[in-house]
Formats: sequence, structure tokens, C-alpha cells
Amino acid sequence: MLAYQTAYLKANYPVEFFCAMMTNDMADTEKLSEYIAEARAMGIEVLPPDVNESGVHFAPAVQGGTKPLSGPNAEGSPVPRVPPFVSAWRRLKGWERLRSRRS
Repeated sequence: MLAYQTAYLKANYPVEFFCAMMTNDMADTEKLSEYIAEARAMGIEVLPPDVNESGVHFAPAVQGGTKPLSGPNAEGSPVPRVPPFVSAWRRLKGWERLRSRRS
């Protein structure tokens, strides 16, 4: 019965299925590479981690109407969202601009 349910989820909800499987086996890099290869063979786009979007778990990412895998993602995670990454150089430039206005 379990094999039938797993096959049903993989056939009808492949993106969500691979998100769950990859999140479950996150520590096993060999299995992760197998899941990624299998997802790509099924035509599912697997996105690399993104410093502005990634978080704790793998999750479907909606981009332009498609649903590729984005991993790991923090949807439903207790970790707070952080603002987009800004380089130290850009922050320094911003502070210099602000300081020059006040003088």
C-alpha cells in the first residue's frame, strides 16, 4: 500500500514529492544527487541555493508560472526572514552618503 501511495505522489505531484524526499534525506549527499538527477530527467528544474531566497527546507518555487524546485527554502520555518544580501562595500557607500548629507 505504501509503495502505491508513493508512486501516486511521484506521478501526480512530482515537484512536491521531490521536495519532501530531498528535505528528508538532506544529510545524504549521494541520495540528494540521485533525486536531483531523477527530477531533471522528469523535466523538473532544480534551482541552486540562493542567498536571498534560501532557508532551511527544499520547497517549490514559483517563477513566471512554472514550479521549479528551490532548495533549501524557509517557507513555514521559524527562522526569521532577512533582507536581501547587500555587500559590505555597498553598505559603506550608503553610510558615507548619509554622513556627507548631515555635515
